Formats: sequence, C-alpha cells, structure tokens
Amino acid sequence: MFSFSRLPTPVGYIVFVVLVSAIVAAIWLVCGRIRKTKIRRGVRMIISIVVAVALLLFVVALVPVVNAAKGATYADTDYALVLGNQIKGTTPTTMLTERLSVAIDWLDSHPNGKAVLSGGQGKGEDIAEAEAMYAWLVQQGADGDRLILEVKSTSTIENVRFSKALLPDNTAVAIITSDYHLKRAYDICLREELAVAAIIPAKTTHPLLAANNYIRETLIALYMWVFPNYES
Repeated sequence: MFSFSRLPTPVGYIVFVVLVSAIVAAIWLVCGRIRKTKIRRGVRMIISIVVAVALLLFVVALVPVVNAAKGATYADTDYALVLGNQIKGTTPTTMLTERLSVAIDWLDSHPNGKAVLSGGQGKGEDIAEAEAMYAWLVQQGADGDRLILEVKSTSTIENVRFSKALLPDNTAVAIITSDYHLKRAYDICLREELAVAAIIPAKTTHPLLAANNYIRETLIALYMWVFPNYES
C-alpha cells in the first residue's frame, strides 16, 4: 500500500500546508477589495498558484485514504485488532457500533480467532472504550473468552503500541476500524512494526460524519508526511 510515511520529508511543503490553511482565505478577501492593477493581478496569480498546489497536495493525500478505505487482505490470521472510538457514558456511539458489527462478522468467520478491543477512558466516558466494546459484543453473542481488552490507550498510536504488547510475538493482525481511519491505522502499524494481515473497513453510514472524517484524515496524512514522528 502507498504510504506518505515512506516518502522523504519535503520541508518546503510546510509553507504550503501552513499558509494555505491559515491565510489564503484572508488574502483572497483582501485582494478582492484592491483596485484592478498590475500588482493585484500579480498577487492573484500567486494566490492561484498556492491554491492549486494546495488542492493538488490534498488530492494526492486523499487518494490513498480512499483506497485504504476499501479494505484489503494480505494473509489469514487468528487475531483482529478492533480500534475504539468515543462512547457516551457506557454506550458505544453509532460509529463504534459500526466497527463492532464488523468485529462480530470477523469472529463468526474465524471460530478460533481472538480480538483485541483497544480503547481507554476519555472525557465524558464512564468506563474505558474497550470495556464498553466488550459488553456490546458479549450482548450480541460473542464469547468473552475470545476478547482481549486493552484499556489504557488514548490515541491510535497507543491503540497499536499497547495492543501489540498483548499479542504473541510475530503476530499479524486484521485491523478493524472505520473506513476513513484505515490508512492511518495501517501506517502506524508499519511504524510500530506490527504485521498487518488485513485491513477491514467499517463503513461510516452518516454522510456528514464521513465527509468530515475523510477531510480530517487527509489533513492528518499530510501532517504525518511532513512530521513522520507525529503521535496521533
């Protein structure tokens, strides 16, 4: 799979990422009030170039995010890693239940398999996400003995890092998370030297949430390209 984390860090692109996100809109508005002069045309040309480069970078970063969202299988495995998401009190949100529904299907298709449920306790959460995930899966008929809880993580990199410590050595995992999140999860597994046997998407059904998160993940992909040691 193509990964920005494998590319050299283009320091010059930092200027584009920062300037486009912070001042392009303001400059554009200011230029709209300047009278038509040669200076204005020159400034507009510069802004157009900056915007074009920014859009190009965004599209280049978006493509692997969308490709990863389709999922892929590289090998079979008896271990899945289910990444947590926000809960309300003790109840999984819609986005998390989408991931858990995929986990149920994986457990059903892998009768000897085990799943690591990864997620700590965040703000507004009464218990760890992994505990809420466990309760939901058991309620749906999953065998609790096949579920391994990781309850300390507060970010994707900690999901991977702390879950790896609970797995047998040299284990490859099937990553189960939301479709938009698969590329970042895959890249972090590479960085943490956790072998990936498959990436399995949970489709994000809410269109506004999907759009928001695809944009967010694309920007994070760009940021991780510039700052490959970013811990997200």
